Amino acid sequence: MTPSVKRSRPEMPLRARAGWIAVILWIAALAALALGCDELTVGAFLRTAVCMSLLWLAWPQLSRLPRWLYVSVLVVGLTASIVPRVLLLLIPLLLLYGFLRPKPKKVH
Repeated sequence: MTPSVKRSRPEMPLRARAGWIAVILWIAALAALALGCDELTVGAFLRTAVCMSLLWLAWPQLSRLPRWLYVSVLVVGLTASIVPRVLLLLIPLLLLYGFLRPKPKKVH
């Protein structure tokens, strides 16, 4: 009896997976459009394809998010659930804070 040979494939990176999912969803959206599916199906495929495409494009920037973004997402989420009208003021303030805050000093 011969021993079984196990082939190990290198695992596909997450960015490549997101890209392939986006391509498949774009093909599905075009097929649904060509086959005359209802608007709900075509819209769902298109929205998901656009989101996956944007995720694929933004992957390098998303892999290293700043710490302040985690806190701000939590604050905005809690505020939106309690008082949704405050978002009109809070989102621009958080964006300004992200752009205008001082850069951390690099220690050599």
